Amino acid sequence: MTRTRETRLFMISPDSMITTDVLARALHTMGDEVRVKETCYGCLAEAEVSLMAEVVRKVRESYGNQVFTKRRAYPAGDPAAAAPSTAPVPDSHSWRPNGSASRSSSTRSTR
Repeated sequence: MTRTRETRLFMISPDSMITTDVLARALHTMGDEVRVKETCYGCLAEAEVSLMAEVVRKVRESYGNQVFTKRRAYPAGDPAAAAPSTAPVPDSHSWRPNGSASRSSSTRSTR
């Protein structure tokens, strides 16, 4: 996020009847300069600081307590804020396809 642009999270209250699609479409109509990404909880929006202040004012005016908003530290799409793209690979000696861990030699039966 630069000093001239601001990214905000817009989260829909669980008690609200607003859908993420409705919120994202409403934000899209607030200006061509507003970048919007729909999420499972609402959406991310990014715009110039002055325009974002106007967007927040309009959202509060339209939806009141149905939508919560806060600033986000990273812009939408920033790889620093994303989850790792690769999961850790389990050690082949301690993992079995059926999900059970291998036994150590000290617990095996000697029969």
